Amino acid sequence: MPRNPPRNRNQPLNPIPNPPNPSVIQVPVTPVPVNTNTSQQSSQSAGNLLRRIKLDFYTGDGDVTPWIAKVKTLVSLDNIQDDAAKVAYVHLHLAGKASAWFNDKGFAHFKTFDELEKALIKEYGVSDGQRQRYRGELLTMEQGDKSVHDITERFEAVWRTAYPTDASTDTSYKMHNYLRILQPRIASAVGLQGPKNYEAAKDLAFTVEAYLPPTPAARIFTFDTDETNQSAANNYLQTLVATATQQTAREISAIQNTMQDLKQSMAEMKAVLRLRTQTRASSHADRQFYEGVLGSQSPRTP
Repeated sequence: MPRNPPRNRNQPLNPIPNPPNPSVIQVPVTPVPVNTNTSQQSSQSAGNLLRRIKLDFYTGDGDVTPWIAKVKTLVSLDNIQDDAAKVAYVHLHLAGKASAWFNDKGFAHFKTFDELEKALIKEYGVSDGQRQRYRGELLTMEQGDKSVHDITERFEAVWRTAYPTDASTDTSYKMHNYLRILQPRIASAVGLQGPKNYEAAKDLAFTVEAYLPPTPAARIFTFDTDETNQSAANNYLQTLVATATQQTAREISAIQNTMQDLKQSMAEMKAVLRLRTQTRASSHADRQFYEGVLGSQSPRTP
């Protein structure tokens, strides 16, 4: 076996550990785990909520009040505190005439978010009387010859004003109102699929329209500067007049034939009545003759 190398004389010996103090009780300490992901989880929850709440662009159609309420919720979740940032956030989500209205005013006109909120409500807010009129429009709304896209866009704008609360967004009441305004063939096809809410019914309506054959439109001619269109319209009108004239002539001929038949029938009836009158007169004269000559033995006419 190999021998251990000799120890260097200058190498110090291993220190002897201090003996435990019997007066001090040694208690083992277990480290407590610290959750460092709390703030991260909170931010993730807020981010998930932000993704679930969808902020549509406001175009100036319908009551702006529920839209502003949703804006307040989103800026609070996103921790936007600065008024200028809030105003910019609103401006980014305006479109159409609402965006044009904001651009005419300018950023400098709205120093705080509260000023912008009051101005929007004054410009695009809806009173109770106006809301009732929008609800009346829903009762008389029909798709007619409009596309599903156009009638859906109008329906949603009117619905947001008539029923501004978010609680009525996906109720069966909204879905039933939507199905009522669609063309009967589209509404029937959608209803057979049994949609559970408005969004499902809307998606089905777009799908059904894509597969159904288009409804034939009425043929309409307009007079304008185009000679081709004028010629086509003239020909079409002449055809209509000729057809109406022929139909009228046939009806007049039928009436004349009916009158001729009636005249002939009346003449025949007069002849029959005349013959019956003569027969009765001669029978009466014969009866008087027999009674006068033969007395009670005269024959009786049946």
